[in-house]
Amino acid sequence: MLRTMRWPVRVSRLLTGSALLALVLLAASPAWALDVAGVTYPDTVDVGGRTLHLLGAGKREATVFKVDVYVGAVFAEHRSCDMGSLVRRDQARLFYMDFLRNVPADKLMENMVENFRNHTPADASPDLRQRIDGFIRLFKRSAKKGSRVEIRYVPGQGTTVSSGTEVLGPPVPGSDFAAVVWHIWFGDNTCCPDLLRSVRRTCAAR
Repeated sequence: MLRTMRWPVRVSRLLTGSALLALVLLAASPAWALDVAGVTYPDTVDVGGRTLHLLGAGKREATVFKVDVYVGAVFAEHRSCDMGSLVRRDQARLFYMDFLRNVPADKLMENMVENFRNHTPADASPDLRQRIDGFIRLFKRSAKKGSRVEIRYVPGQGTTVSSGTEVLGPPVPGSDFAAVVWHIWFGDNTCCPDLLRSVRRTCAAR
């Protein structure tokens, strides 16, 4: 005769409690997060009351020796792996630069000047060029290892830069200006091919 095996009450309660704990932990954990070089990014962030979705992240490497400078992570209001849409679409966007090494102010400024020179449209208006010059001046400071620089754009409000908890200057208005900024990292002739490849790869893996 087959007998039904009964777990002892204590073991049964232990299993039930463990299963309940696992469910609680699963519910409390983020739905999707990404870790790059020890920096963890959440699936979504709130910017001005808008929910932005993490598209991807990767390391910015410099020089022929592939020196890791920072981890870049990009969020957007509309979840899409089409980087052209990210650049062109007038939507809220957020870009984190989490520095993996110290970068002196002169080097950071030199890099930004070069980036905008390579990505500003040839037919850019004097007004747009003036806004770009003002934005570049916000980078007259060094970046320390472990620090974060944040660039965010909200339609109707403009583009702001923050270093840690400090907002550097007033918002720079215009979707035309925001398109130039995001084109630096995510457009044609990107400043950072390794970073862009990683963003595309991590976005597609979601």
